[in-house]
Amino acid sequence: MRFFVVVLFTAFSLQVFAQPAKQPVDYVNPLIGTDDMGHTFPGASVPFGLVQLSPDTDTAWYSYGKGYNPDVYKYCAGYQYTDKTIVGFSHTHFNGTGHSDLGDFLIMPTTGPAKLNPGTSDVPRSGYRSAFSHETEKAEAGYYAVTLADYNIRAELTATRHVGIHRYTFPSSAQAHIILDMTAGIYNYEGKVVWASVRVENDHLITGYRQTNGWGRTRLVYFAMEFSQPIISFTLQNNEQLVYKGFWRKFNENDNFPERAGHRVQCSFNFDVTPGKPVTVKVALSGVSTRNALLNLQEEAPGWDFDTYRASARNLWQTELEKIQVTADDDTKANFYTSLYHTMLNPSVFSDVNGEYRGLDQNIYTLSEGRNYTVFSLWDTFRALHPLFTIIQPSRDADMVRSMLAHYRQSVHKMLPVWSHFANENWCMTGYHAVPAVTDAALKGLVNPDLEQALYACTATAEHDSYEGIGAYRKFGFVPEDVSGNSASKTLEYAYDDWTIARLAEALGKDSTARIYYTRAESWKKLYDPEIHFIRPRNSNGKFKEPFDPLSTVNQGFIEGNTWNYSLFVPHDIKGLIYTLGGPGRLISWLDSLFAVPLPDKYFGENEDLTKDGMIGGYVHGNEPSHHIAYMYVYAGVPWKTQERVHEIMKTMYKPLPHGLCGNDDCGQMSAWYVFSALGFYPVTPGSNQYVFGSPLVSGALLRLENGATLNIRVTNSGSRNIYIQKIMFQGRELSRLYITHDEILQGGELEFVMGDKPVIRKDYQPDDFPYSMTKW
Repeated sequence: MRFFVVVLFTAFSLQVFAQPAKQPVDYVNPLIGTDDMGHTFPGASVPFGLVQLSPDTDTAWYSYGKGYNPDVYKYCAGYQYTDKTIVGFSHTHFNGTGHSDLGDFLIMPTTGPAKLNPGTSDVPRSGYRSAFSHETEKAEAGYYAVTLADYNIRAELTATRHVGIHRYTFPSSAQAHIILDMTAGIYNYEGKVVWASVRVENDHLITGYRQTNGWGRTRLVYFAMEFSQPIISFTLQNNEQLVYKGFWRKFNENDNFPERAGHRVQCSFNFDVTPGKPVTVKVALSGVSTRNALLNLQEEAPGWDFDTYRASARNLWQTELEKIQVTADDDTKANFYTSLYHTMLNPSVFSDVNGEYRGLDQNIYTLSEGRNYTVFSLWDTFRALHPLFTIIQPSRDADMVRSMLAHYRQSVHKMLPVWSHFANENWCMTGYHAVPAVTDAALKGLVNPDLEQALYACTATAEHDSYEGIGAYRKFGFVPEDVSGNSASKTLEYAYDDWTIARLAEALGKDSTARIYYTRAESWKKLYDPEIHFIRPRNSNGKFKEPFDPLSTVNQGFIEGNTWNYSLFVPHDIKGLIYTLGGPGRLISWLDSLFAVPLPDKYFGENEDLTKDGMIGGYVHGNEPSHHIAYMYVYAGVPWKTQERVHEIMKTMYKPLPHGLCGNDDCGQMSAWYVFSALGFYPVTPGSNQYVFGSPLVSGALLRLENGATLNIRVTNSGSRNIYIQKIMFQGRELSRLYITHDEILQGGELEFVMGDKPVIRKDYQPDDFPYSMTKW
């Protein structure tokens, strides 16, 4: 461990103390992105853990019975930094999504008369919630703490992979309670809890489960909860009017009766507490059974030393984060390591310690090796998150791909996941983007020996005619808008996904399949309108959509974007786009105007995922379809413009503050963009095995790879004004090309960026200097 020296001068002596230098884990600030658009959560977890134990600050519902409640959008992760109260601490969360679910098994410690109603933000003391202050709040990787002001309770949280661990230090009180609210949840509504069950097994152990019908409509989660002190009394209440009570009516079920089931189960467990002696609570989760939840508890958290679990969580984060060690100023390190931290929250391990997991068909499967993963936000994460995993988490990414292939086998539709979580397909967003995640990993050698199965799963998904206009896409060569909405987005995304299938088929010697999918990969050209120079949706009669507004994001054929940005989503054929536009100058002009000309005010409010905070001119960094755009200048022969833009984006769209993210983190994609870009390269085209050079923000980096190699990134003449690359050296030899390959990164060695304050303008680039494009240079 490295140390720095602190010298203290006193009136009496000179004291010298050796203190440990800050480690990567010390720069993580889980509060970054918790205000407004980021939708991150500040709570405790371990890398890729199932349990993500975090405070929820309000009870906004998805609907109060009269349509969508737009205020719920702020609570996709359960927490908003500007809120003044905490409702409780639930065990499952998404990182950075724009729609939501989860919030399972909310716990709240209280004193005084027990309340089973959470109350409201307007009248917080009407329920069990509590006021809090950020001055008492502490968030670190693997640890969260806060003082619940209304009860003077110090709440501390940490976690293992399957277990959330709470430590509550109560004041001197004869009335101490732990509330378990089985009705609480994120994106809640009346009737979302299909069924809940709680059993008091003994005076220390509680078990139960609940099934919810939300984003995942058949989602089952089981728990086992253990207390460090004995329960002296308890209430298990089912707050609903029952038509049929059966013979349970012979019992007083509200008073120390050891089991309760229903739609509105809420519980209070009561304790005698000693001042200074905390109550520790361990809550283990499983997607399989309460038996497995107990196994997870016994395997991962058999003891009661909270600080040991906290230290273990910290060490697990440090092990993962130090795979990339950067040299930079403190703000950049905070942004970088918090971004890297956010890339390791999802996907989450779903299999239990015995290898069992619940499959998509709701049957129980057992793995002989590896782990099953869940939470695949693939419309977002195929772009940079999964490519990042192929570098720094290759074994884990291989397990994730195997999980996607298992999803395909268990699917009644025989499709790879679109957006899946907790043994449910939720069908969110467009495209079939498990395909590039699978093919990119396969082309990098991470899917052996299942390559044939992977290709078959990809083609079966891409030929599922009844899904999202695929049949019409295969018939017409594009998705008609009058057949399936958001048709232009679908056509563009299908074309790219199909290109990745062609690449895998070609690598496997399946030439006829490759030809079919290379042809499909050109489908984007059929929507190019030469009169307006944009992609424009067509109807099945071949006519372009009328009327058409290139700046609007509503009913124009694009999902969460407009054609000004979305027309540039041809990552596999940027040279083809340049030819179609009429030359590199046309693309440069398009990009220049996109970054310079702001979107008129009247278009804001059309889409909750698009805000001014996430835009530079008309460029939308706050949503994923634009994430490759700054790198497109490279393909037009002006990489210095890419260098300017990526620096501008990194400096303005990412800040080490609660409101520091310009858009939803989307399960780590927004953060993965930053991690790659800060290192100096980005995977514009997953499936090409190339990373396009941008401009590094860090002053240096060391990548420790799973194969034992290390890649040392040197940044010579680093400085705030020196954003332009003068030359690039790899293994001591100057590179004239504008990209680095995956194999070169994995072999390790030294990559040097020599920087300066003036752009290098070259006219002598050769075809091989440019990154891959399906249309040849």
